Amino acid sequence: MKLCLINHDYRYELEKIIRLFLPFEKIEFLENEKAFDNAVIATLSDDSKTAFIELYFLEKEYKASSDVDVSAFDLKKEIELKFATILYNCLCEATNYESQWGILTGIRPAKLYSRIGKEIGKENADEHFKKVFLVSDN
Repeated sequence: MKLCLINHDYRYELEKIIRLFLPFEKIEFLENEKAFDNAVIATLSDDSKTAFIELYFLEKEYKASSDVDVSAFDLKKEIELKFATILYNCLCEATNYESQWGILTGIRPAKLYSRIGKEIGKENADEHFKKVFLVSDN
């Protein structure tokens, strides 16, 4: 799989999402260069207002984008979340697989859940995990 990063450096985050679906796939990184065979092209608009994903996988093409809230407190986290979410959704469609943990990778979900639960309450934390991190009920 080729991971093409256009106008950003969110390499680690996107690689982790790919590994949810293709754990043994060798990933080749390209910066500001596109490939269209077995590739993910992740593009951030020049004004950082839109994240785009193009997935070319098993001779099919999947495309999605998401607006970025440029007024977010932590813009880097906002962009990372947008890229992770749209890549996750494209890979779910391409592979017919959904991770029970959604886009959560490389962190301690219980610790994150505890922190968010203290901030917004358990019921709201449950909904937040489902809506934002795409975590299943299981």
